[in-house]
Amino acid sequence: MQPLITICARKGSKGLPGKNIREFNGRPLIEWTIEAAIEWGVGPVVISSDDEVVQEIFSDYMHCDIYFDERPEHLAQDTTPKLDVLRYVAEKTQDVMGDFDYLVDLDPTNPCRTVADLDICRTLFENVKPKTIISVTRARKNPFFNQLRRFNDKIVTAASSDTIITRR
Repeated sequence: MQPLITICARKGSKGLPGKNIREFNGRPLIEWTIEAAIEWGVGPVVISSDDEVVQEIFSDYMHCDIYFDERPEHLAQDTTPKLDVLRYVAEKTQDVMGDFDYLVDLDPTNPCRTVADLDICRTLFENVKPKTIISVTRARKNPFFNQLRRFNDKIVTAASSDTIITRR
C-alpha cells in the first residue's frame, strides 16, 4: 500500500510562537520530522506551510522525495481544522503525483519519533485496517495539574477539577 506523508507546519502558533522552527538539540524541530520521514522512505513527503523559514529549511532537502506546498492563507488560520488542510494537500498532491492509499500526517514538533515507531504504525494500519491511528503516550502527571485558575480571588492549581482533559 502506498502512503502519502504530510508534515503540516503552520506559522502562526499562539501557544508557542515559532514552535516548528525552535531549536532542539541544535536543529529546528521540523528538521527532525523531515529527516525521520525521509529515512522511513515509504512514500512521497509533502510539507504544507505558510512559513518562509520552514520553506528555507525545506530547501536543504530538495534532492529528496520531498515537496513543498505553500499553504493558502485561508488554511493557515487559528480556526482552520487540520482535516481541511489534509484534504487540500491530498487533493493537490494527487493531481500532481497520482493516487495513494492512505495519508500519514507527522507532527513537525516531535523530535523523538523513530523510524521504528513509524513502522509499527504502518504495520498496524495495513494489517488491522483502522480508519485512524493516533500515537500517544501516557503522561506521568496530568498536565492539568500545572495549570492555574482564579478561585475566590486566589490563584489555585486546577488539579482538583473534575474536567477530563483531552487536548493540550
